[in-house]
Amino acid sequence: SNPADSELTEYSCTPEVEGNNCYVFKGEMTVLHDDGADAAGVEAAVLAAVEDTTSSGELTSIDTVEKVTYLGDSMDDVADALGPLESVVDYYYTVETTPDGSPDEFASELESGMLKGVAEDVSLPGVGGITSNPADSE
Repeated sequence: SNPADSELTEYSCTPEVEGNNCYVFKGEMTVLHDDGADAAGVEAAVLAAVEDTTSSGELTSIDTVEKVTYLGDSMDDVADALGPLESVVDYYYTVETTPDGSPDEFASELESGMLKGVAEDVSLPGVGGITSNPADSE
């Protein structure tokens, strides 16, 4: 999907299992909502759902992914630049894989699984959709 979650190569993490690899990612989701929806409430709900999805273990069904750990979030002024009908929620997480795991092999499936888990968890008044694709900004 676009924007794809991105590996932060300037950061490192230590895998729990010796010989495994560990990667740090920045994720983004665009959440469409109406004018009446509280953007902070939408963001909080999405972040809680991301945390639930990472801790549930469901993403470890992806080949070579052994563990996904939610690290937290950091919102900049991005939401202001996008306008009143969407909020971009940034979050960070690690992925521990088997020794032969590579982000090129699992990143897309991991992002889809994260999006699915969050979409199932977030049910707030005024939220019309959650996607990893940014809305047109014309």
